[in-house]
Amino acid sequence: MRKKLNNFFDGKQKIRRIFLISILAVLPYSQSFAQDTGGLPINLTADSGEYDANKGIATYTGNVVISQGEMRVSGDKVVVHIDNGQVSVIEAWGKPASFHYVPKGEPAIDGWGGYMKYSVVPSTVYMEGDAKVRQEQNETKAQTLTYDLKREKVSGKRVNMTLIPKSK
Repeated sequence: MRKKLNNFFDGKQKIRRIFLISILAVLPYSQSFAQDTGGLPINLTADSGEYDANKGIATYTGNVVISQGEMRVSGDKVVVHIDNGQVSVIEAWGKPASFHYVPKGEPAIDGWGGYMKYSVVPSTVYMEGDAKVRQEQNETKAQTLTYDLKREKVSGKRVNMTLIPKSK
């Protein structure tokens, strides 16, 4: 098996195969995370990347940015976990790692933290290390935050919130 993987990543095909694996690994995640992206292309850039088929883990390091339409995840390191051919978890580390998400008919939501973990099921983003989520002027800061994308709900520990009431 190791010989097959080494052959898989030999020569000029290495970059194309890493890119292909990136697309295949991120596609289910991006459809779930950014529901309005339709057939928009997925773009992934990183200084380096590798895929371990035995463990089902794709690892990208150095200025990692994954984007599709209005959705974007970035970090110094991003790890994609694949279970049964589907993306189950995406982890990002950075100073800070960040996400940008535009819910249908709503203003953009941006989040930052030293560490982020997006779980496809139940569609949540967990952040720690000076975590922050912002939508327009509304902002939530905490040491740890969990943002539920489906319910549009934020929870955390030692929370500091700034909420601007909507004018009538």
